[in-house]
Amino acid sequence: MKHGGKTVLPADSNYLPGLSYSHAEPRQAAFFSLTPASMRCNSKESMNLRSLFLATFALLLSSVALAHDYRAGDIRIDHPYARATVAGQTSGSAYFTMENTGKQSDTLIAVQSPAAKSAEIHTMSMTADHVMRMREVDSIELKAQEKVTMLPGDGYHIMLLGLTAPLKAGDKLPLVLTFRKAGKVNTTVTVETGKASTPETKRDEHHQHR
Repeated sequence: MKHGGKTVLPADSNYLPGLSYSHAEPRQAAFFSLTPASMRCNSKESMNLRSLFLATFALLLSSVALAHDYRAGDIRIDHPYARATVAGQTSGSAYFTMENTGKQSDTLIAVQSPAAKSAEIHTMSMTADHVMRMREVDSIELKAQEKVTMLPGDGYHIMLLGLTAPLKAGDKLPLVLTFRKAGKVNTTVTVETGKASTPETKRDEHHQHR
């Protein structure tokens, strides 16, 4: 009711002071009308924080993935790695995947690493008498849209001859790849965990080289 131009609430009124009400709007109605708006606000803030967290996490994952991805022109080099060696072993092997994303062929013509006295491109193949032999090759041709994946015990690999130190899991070493058209690609080879090659194994493998 109004008294002297002011609104006066009865002592037993259900109205809350400081809030604007329509005629005969009870306190209970005001309580339930305020709660959903507050909940919607908190929910929106939570969704924003969650979206920000997911975006940051995705960025970190992509950064990790790109750490093993190298490019030069149309050539992409993915996941260069080496096998661990043991004390006294003077040679090691490195592997990677290379892909030509262009429309013209290119050729890997040289490899080099300061971790070894020399680096060579080798290939492994089965002879007619079912003997596995490895030999050095001068180059590897990559046709347009072709991908070559180097794997231990199969096909191409990079031999690191005259290692300056044993290759231990977690070590990183530079490896420079030179392509006829794309030029040089500076990569970092990571020595991965796994069964290390032994001097006996390497001797057995490379006595078949031609």
